[in-house]
Amino acid sequence: MVVTRDGWIKRVSRLTKIESTRVREGDSVLSVVPGSTLDSAIILASDGTAYTLPIDGVPVSSGYGDPLSKHVKLGDGVQVITAIGTDPRFVPQDATVRGETTPGPYLLIVTAGGQVLRYSFGAFRTPSTRSGRRYCRLNSGDRVAFAQLVTTGKTLFIVSRDARLVHFAIDDVPVLAGPGKGVRGIKLDAGDEVIGARQLSRPSDALRVRNTNDKVISFGQTKYTITSRGGRGVKTSKRTGFTELIAPEIELVDWSEYEDE
Repeated sequence: MVVTRDGWIKRVSRLTKIESTRVREGDSVLSVVPGSTLDSAIILASDGTAYTLPIDGVPVSSGYGDPLSKHVKLGDGVQVITAIGTDPRFVPQDATVRGETTPGPYLLIVTAGGQVLRYSFGAFRTPSTRSGRRYCRLNSGDRVAFAQLVTTGKTLFIVSRDARLVHFAIDDVPVLAGPGKGVRGIKLDAGDEVIGARQLSRPSDALRVRNTNDKVISFGQTKYTITSRGGRGVKTSKRTGFTELIAPEIELVDWSEYEDE
């Protein structure tokens, strides 16, 4: 299933190249959810709502597909943050985690206001109503800036529009028993906001952003070492801010590896 940044969805048989699927002018592919028609896709929105759609309920299309709002009650101005599947070949099954009261794996959530939390993914595996389910509660004026399933990630970069960056362990983010507001991940100055985050698992992993001079900059773990959660982070530039976080390239499934299943 293909999900675009502007909130369009469609089902395709197989996808070998992102560029081969059609999107509307000015739109781009946000997520590709691998799975069978027995599985579901969880779409996480910026207002803290998760919509779980059976994949077989999404029409097959060689065109643009359907607007997500045709299938769910999506609020005005709400953006799609990401989409995650339930196929056990690609997503871990629920399992007990030592020291936690709810099973993993966990969603890792960062808000534009700098709040962070983890929440059990298992709560979203079954299809939802058109109204969806709450996965995060937000302060007035806040929105979700990043949401991702934790699989191999060990630490987290959070970056702000005013070029501040903080790096801390994902284990420092509390697992909530229900959808809440979380705790402070980064302390922001007035007028600043989080533009994104990046999970890190390998020494080579880096975060890439575009600055206000339209230059792409990479931040690695060697220079920006692990600190405690909740601080102001490092001011990475005094002259420029950041306009966007550049997402890692989408990794497509090689379906030839699953032909006998």
